[in-house]
This record gives sequence, C-alpha cells and structure tokens, in this order.
Amino acid sequence: MNQNNIVNLSDYRKKQEKEKKKNIPPQHIQGFEVDGYYIYPELGVMIHCMLITNNSHTSTDQSNFIMEDQFGNLFFAPTDDAESILGWHALTKEVYEKTVEKVKPDPEPPRVG
Repeated sequence: MNQNNIVNLSDYRKKQEKEKKKNIPPQHIQGFEVDGYYIYPELGVMIHCMLITNNSHTSTDQSNFIMEDQFGNLFFAPTDDAESILGWHALTKEVYEKTVEKVKPDPEPPRVG
C-alpha cells in the first residue's frame, strides 16, 4: 500500500498465494515406499527411498529400506518399524531435486598423475 491507500492487486495475490502455501498441512505418510520422497521438517532433512533389501548381515531376518538424503548420505530403516515413519511427510520429486542441486558441492577438478 502506498500513501494513497492503493493496493497493487498482483502483489496482494502473490502475498496471499505464499500464505496459502505456508498453511497447507503436511501429508502424513502411512509408510515409506520405494522411489518415494519424504521430508522431516523439524530436522530439515529430505530423503529418497531407493530400494528394499533382503536380510543383511547386521539385521538378520529383516528387510530394510535403503535411502539417501539431500546431501548424498546413505542409510537404512527397518521395513517393519512403525516408529521410523513418525515425523516424516510426503514430498514431491521436484522439490527434492531442486534442493539437491542447491546443496550439491562443486565437483573436484580432475587429478593428473
């Protein structure tokens, strides 16, 4: 608003659109899915669920989700652990990819010799 009490309608609409996006409740998930994207807002962590393993040497008789975060770290979570999904919300692939591009370090120059 300026001195004449005139509101720019396009600016007002943009502001309202931003407010709507902030107020959208997060989508709670029932469980991780392969090729799913998730966010834990309180920690600022995003993950991509890449695959499910058979039993491993460290967790016998149990399958696990193998996941990557936006920084390239890999980790796993048991598929039958209901507590492992608490706090996670669904995320779109596009948002995850944009975040990865922002935080990806520049590649090291090739080394010779």
